[in-house]
Amino acid sequence: MKYVKLITLITVIAGFVVFNGCGGSGGDDPSVREINTGILTSKTWTVNTVTVPAGTATEGSAWNNFTVTFNPTNMTTTNHPTGAEVVWPTGITWTFKDDEARVIVRGDGVDMTINTISESSLVLTFTMPDNTQIAGRTAGLGGQYTFNLR
Repeated sequence: MKYVKLITLITVIAGFVVFNGCGGSGGDDPSVREINTGILTSKTWTVNTVTVPAGTATEGSAWNNFTVTFNPTNMTTTNHPTGAEVVWPTGITWTFKDDEARVIVRGDGVDMTINTISESSLVLTFTMPDNTQIAGRTAGLGGQYTFNLR
């Protein structure tokens, strides 16, 4: 009878050890890339504030009605200030620079640093080349931009 109890106890302990190791989160957690893609593609982002380079052809408030919508491979933008579509083109591809998913690389080669990302806030900073121009204007669009989106 002692052997039956011992074998039963060993079986129960072995079963507990085996099934305890089979649980939950091992490897099924989403990657940072997947999480950030999910946040980016979850809605149409609207402007909270925009900081533009000093002396450029647009003012930050000119971007107040700007929107951007991400899908997993493209972004669509609307309501640019007149002539400033080159700052953030519409229908352009995008990808993350690496698995850290803190830099978006646009199809035109501009890197956008993600300063903040959550379901309610997206802050992106990027630099346009100094020679970025609006046709017919002497002031250009080059320099660092920060888009605070909601």
